[in-house]
Amino acid sequence: MTSAVTNYDSVENQAGTSLEKVKDLSEVIERAGFDFEVEKVPAHAPEGGELEGLFLLRRADTKAPMNIVRGRYQPVSNREMFEPFDEMVKEFGGTYENAGLVRGGRTCWLSAKLPGDIVINGDDKLEQRIVGMAHHDGMGRNSYFQYSQRVWCNNMLRSLNQASNKAGHSIRHTTKWQEHLGRARLSFNNALISGMTFHKQAETLSEMDLSKNQAECFLQNLYPVTKETSKPGITRTNNRREHVLDLFHNGIGNKGQSRWDMLNAVTEYYDHHVGNKKSSASSRFMNNMTGMGPDRYKQQAFSLLLNDKKFLTLDPERN
Repeated sequence: MTSAVTNYDSVENQAGTSLEKVKDLSEVIERAGFDFEVEKVPAHAPEGGELEGLFLLRRADTKAPMNIVRGRYQPVSNREMFEPFDEMVKEFGGTYENAGLVRGGRTCWLSAKLPGDIVINGDDKLEQRIVGMAHHDGMGRNSYFQYSQRVWCNNMLRSLNQASNKAGHSIRHTTKWQEHLGRARLSFNNALISGMTFHKQAETLSEMDLSKNQAECFLQNLYPVTKETSKPGITRTNNRREHVLDLFHNGIGNKGQSRWDMLNAVTEYYDHHVGNKKSSASSRFMNNMTGMGPDRYKQQAFSLLLNDKKFLTLDPERN
């Protein structure tokens, strides 16, 4: 099996609205469709009476419901949420790229490209991006995430280390939300620091050879088969292993030589070869940012590949 596709559009571009040449935050908000308010109104039972202590979150323009919350929750506008993000993008010399609405505005996201590209092996360039997410569903906390985009194939490589995961925090929707603006700046900085850590780890992986036998051992660990696995399950697992192994050798920018090639094979598989027909680009983008869905396999692959004691011999129990 040989990969026939030679170029892909990024998941971010597929999911979002282009912000090319925007001049200020007001233009960002208008072009992205963020120009709506969220209101909190009393929630009612089917019989008509108010539900004590419970409120309905809804868009003020369309009256579309977002969720049910308790009294402590305070709606905050997109402008207020993204103003500190805008300030930090300007401070770090960033350029707005895309924005999007998820589930009718329950989540709004905004991305910017930052200066300081990283080059692996002399010609494998990673562009650094930052994403801000504002939630209006009464559940999520507004967050900042750093990720790197491989120029050759537009793979999304989220910072997969613990520092990055801990950086995804900022402003709570409460009456004291202003007190958390400083934490938003800290989240932004922590996300960038975690990106630097990831880039160092990427360089490490690029220097670690991965033989054919080791590649097969890795795929056994990432996609194990047990005695309880059904025959259809075994077939699906073997097909997945073969596909990723092909991308290890023939994926865009890969040479089939290093652990960096294997990480990109796994990432390319999930970004561009599976799930496109089963989920929307917005869903896949959100999963990439928050560690849900297929992104968990990227994280697992990253962790396995950094462990130099693994992939020495094939395990018959996982075959």
